[in-house]
Amino acid sequence: MAKNNTRIEVVTSTKRGLSSMSLGSAGAAQVVLARHYTQVRTTIVNSLSDLNALLARHPDVVFLGMKFLPSNPAFGRNDPRKIWLNDYLEDAGIVCTGSDYWAHELELNKELAKRRVLQAGLKTARFYIARANEPFSQAT
Repeated sequence: MAKNNTRIEVVTSTKRGLSSMSLGSAGAAQVVLARHYTQVRTTIVNSLSDLNALLARHPDVVFLGMKFLPSNPAFGRNDPRKIWLNDYLEDAGIVCTGSDYWAHELELNKELAKRRVLQAGLKTARFYIARANEPFSQAT
């Protein structure tokens, strides 16, 4: 069976706290994908210049092993102006795995996520958000 010529890049970072995929996992994903595709590579994105180099190659698909890149490396994970890779790549017309900024906001905020599920008319387990110096009340 002939391999597909789709150009794929598996993206990870060597900067502490930026990647959700180890180099070993990225390499393993590359090996599996290379069984079916002729052009597969692992790309390290530690800086905006690394990210822009990825955009310049314009792969057909990017497998994201990280969520964001700080716009200011001095702030690291605490940078309030993070570059959300999914959004950045999609704005450049590059298909990628991973979730956008809003999905990550829901991932990090249980109350917001639960309220969105309820607003959509879906059933969900009752929940309670404990806040400091507030008395306990019934779960929502």
